[in-house]
Amino acid sequence: MPNLSEAIAELRALPIATREVVVVFRTDKIGDLIVTTPLIRAIKAHSPEAYVLLVASPYNQAVLANMPEIDRIVAFDDRAGWRQKLAFASALRSLKPHAMFVMSPKPDGYWIARFTGATWRGGVVMNYHTMQRLTAPLLLNAVSIINRAKLDRTPDRRCHVSEIALNLAARGGYPRPADITLSAPTSADDRAWAAIAAPGHPILLHLGGTWGVCGLNPLALAALAQRITTTFPQKQLVMTAGPADQEYADSISAALPDAALFTALPFGQWNALIERAALVVTPDTGAVHLASAHQRPVVAVYVDSRHNAMTSLFGPWQTPYRTLRGGADAAALQDAIIKAMAELAD
Repeated sequence: MPNLSEAIAELRALPIATREVVVVFRTDKIGDLIVTTPLIRAIKAHSPEAYVLLVASPYNQAVLANMPEIDRIVAFDDRAGWRQKLAFASALRSLKPHAMFVMSPKPDGYWIARFTGATWRGGVVMNYHTMQRLTAPLLLNAVSIINRAKLDRTPDRRCHVSEIALNLAARGGYPRPADITLSAPTSADDRAWAAIAAPGHPILLHLGGTWGVCGLNPLALAALAQRITTTFPQKQLVMTAGPADQEYADSISAALPDAALFTALPFGQWNALIERAALVVTPDTGAVHLASAHQRPVVAVYVDSRHNAMTSLFGPWQTPYRTLRGGADAAALQDAIIKAMAELAD
């Protein structure tokens, strides 16, 4: 059973004194966390002395470790038992938070926010979750409802999660800041490692497993990698793959045995490689948002049936981009990717 004891002890030891405490609750994926960073910028821009406490998942605790606007990050594992969750909420309550933003649309965040006694409590709700729609307004002061079905029909970039976060921040008393870019700062050590591992400014192709549902199996993705090296000979091609993407990594290794391929990197090194990239090519993964955070041009490919909603909510932000629809025709998708890369490289 996951244990929250360490996080609870951290919270109880915080020397907050009389500072304004603001809690941001975001316990889902890497990209979800990164697109929330404009909210954190808004808090610090309006209240520089505020103590910003980020509650993240254990997996994502390191993602924003270098963001200067965050004072502390604690890990919350939503698989923990209810007694530990109650103790966690009690530890948050002892900090007497002024505001809490529940950016993960999960019931745990709603009731924890209410239990903390925060003066202002805001959060997001997915419209297709009936219990969320019913309970969130009872526990929060302000709710932003995300209607994904509507966005499937009619895409709307004004519904990007970063915009939703900024609007929610403004409702909580933290106006839109001048800087609304995403943030995922790299450490000096990771940046130095990347400079050696990938000198210059390479093209980065991320081998996320979601390529499969977009229409590119491992062999087709290996063919795309070969086309990239042929079409852009002046640029080194660097490829990254996560622990779950071994089939794609193996296919690349077989087709391009001399390729610069990095598998299962620590987050900081992966982030630093994306920061160095001249261009990032990826399916719908956290690489989209890391590219946006470093303002790297990005070609992002989404499942056709989810393209409208996902590009509206989680598309690239504040960076040059092209978004493409995945499909059954691998050759056509490869052509579209190469064309989009050429457009962004001009």
